[in-house]
Amino acid sequence: MVVLRTSICGAVWASCASGQNLGLLSQTFSTSEVFMKREVRIDLKEDSISTGDLARLKLKVESLPSGEIVDPSHMSVGIDGDSSKYLLIRFAEPLALKLSDDKIKISVYLATSQAKAQDLDVGSETEFLNRYPETLEFAIKARLAYAKTSRERLFYISGGYNGGEAAINPVLYKGNVWKIKASPINQIDFGFALDKGAGSKADPDFLNIGLNFRKIFPLHRESIRNTLTQLSQFRSQSSSEKRQTLSRVAGELNQKNAFFRSVVLTPLAPRLETSLRGNGTGYLINFINNSDLQIRSGTKLLLGREDQSEVNKDKVKQAKQPHGTLTWDMKLIPLALEAGWPIRNPDDPSRKGNPIMRLNTGAVGKLTYHSPCRIDVFVDRIELEVKAMNRHLFDAESALNPLTNKADALVRGNKYAFETDFRYVFGYVLPVRFFRRRPTLTVTYKKGFFPPLYTYNNSVSVHFTLESEDDTNVSDMKVNVKQVEALRATGAP
Repeated sequence: MVVLRTSICGAVWASCASGQNLGLLSQTFSTSEVFMKREVRIDLKEDSISTGDLARLKLKVESLPSGEIVDPSHMSVGIDGDSSKYLLIRFAEPLALKLSDDKIKISVYLATSQAKAQDLDVGSETEFLNRYPETLEFAIKARLAYAKTSRERLFYISGGYNGGEAAINPVLYKGNVWKIKASPINQIDFGFALDKGAGSKADPDFLNIGLNFRKIFPLHRESIRNTLTQLSQFRSQSSSEKRQTLSRVAGELNQKNAFFRSVVLTPLAPRLETSLRGNGTGYLINFINNSDLQIRSGTKLLLGREDQSEVNKDKVKQAKQPHGTLTWDMKLIPLALEAGWPIRNPDDPSRKGNPIMRLNTGAVGKLTYHSPCRIDVFVDRIELEVKAMNRHLFDAESALNPLTNKADALVRGNKYAFETDFRYVFGYVLPVRFFRRRPTLTVTYKKGFFPPLYTYNNSVSVHFTLESEDDTNVSDMKVNVKQVEALRATGAP
């Protein structure tokens, strides 16, 4: 038995080979490395692997030191580009681990040279063809997925001495994003947004509840389709040619990542817009429909290196200490139209039923510093998110009158709103069942006018925040591509 060991960024891996039909390759990574890159590369050193071997791989993922088994269903395994000496494992979503766990061990059982020399039987070939479409489908979704803002995640809860915020955004319907003409809507999600101040009239104070009917237009379908044309002769190819084709296609899909990913059109987004102050005799409630156009981006690396696991190519092969990385993502809203009417205003009943019309434009940008390993317990990442929105009110709308403390004033014209969040995300995970999240210290600065009361804001708040780990919409999409479906049909018994 030959044992090869080298250390990288707080991780030690061992590869063991013997004369048996299966070999074991295991590698232990720091959690910060996994969360930072969303993928890991395993160097096979003296060995190599082909796409045919992927059908016989068995994957086991453990969080250490607890030894808890992690569900591998959101991971994909493939060959890194054209090289057969690297195994690439991608994670669709960040993992939620126990507080005491700071490492992730990945064990892969793979065929050794003796097994590679044997021809695949019909069962192995069928298994291979049935498993590989999932890898291609995941790679396509990763190419199309765009970054989410903090309050677009599945849930966002933030609270402190001076109030708090909450956002819940579950996806209720997933249509096929790939087929543009199939349906006018390919996603429906529920939206819940709460921002409750704790006393100062300058605090925003609202509750929005509604549905969003969206049409997502992927920007790079033609490029992906051109890559998938290599599968056109798949049925007539030999087993070895099929494996080479699949490896080449998967490698090209993984390597090409554009910054702007999708255009999102939301033609219908009805909601109730409510003031929570209860001034005077009751609450102000508006019915609003929002129609907007969004341009969404992926995450772009500004500083640092994506591959943090390289070792020096000297005789000693000492590990390089990885540096932190700085990334950038954004959302542009060039045009949004809000229309509706007040359905309740006890402070000024005459306003009930009057039209509301707003023309909006805005943008959201986020800088994220991902810390290097060895300090991941203290900080996982640091984020700076800035949001700016300008609303032009065509019709007079109810607003809070500071003299009467009632919603009996009227405003119109341009009303801007500016919001900045500085978030310090700790590296450990709270040991709470069903709520294993990284705690975050959030400092928020808000300035401007927020509907429905349009009170001038100029305040700073400090909150303790917990949020879900879905920082992209990869798990919210359904992508059925004809070439991949044909490949899946080819592998059917």
